Amino acid sequence: MSTEAAAESALERSWWLRAPAVLVAPQAVFVALRDDSEEATQARQEPVMLIAGLAGIAGVLATSTFRRALNDGSVTMTLVAVLAFIAGSLYALSFYWVGGGLLYRASRRLGSEGAHRRPRGARLDDRARPGGRRARVGTPRARGAGSDCLEALTQ
Repeated sequence: MSTEAAAESALERSWWLRAPAVLVAPQAVFVALRDDSEEATQARQEPVMLIAGLAGIAGVLATSTFRRALNDGSVTMTLVAVLAFIAGSLYALSFYWVGGGLLYRASRRLGSEGAHRRPRGARLDDRARPGGRRARVGTPRARGAGSDCLEALTQ
């Protein structure tokens, strides 16, 4: 095994160990999420999607529709489990991408210069626009000041 493969394997293993830690020590996990390198992103994508999927399934199971299905004796638990998995996965996937996109746009609107990976899932990157130009965004005070503050913020 090469050194690069061993380092990647260790990074993936560390993210699988961090995934349950988000329940007991979320601050350390969120600090580790700030690493925007390609290797770190690849290593954490499966554990993060697992957490999002489980949260989606839990969210779907908490609805009144599933509560009625669980209390109804004519509905099998196998059917409830399959429907919870499918609906929860769709719920998690849509919230993961749409919520991430909205969070990214809102943070950019408020002056953040962070990468598009921070809200994770935001594929609405400004550089993906035709022409590949970034939006000129700054704080409201910098936009209204008429000075070079806006240029300093966007470069």
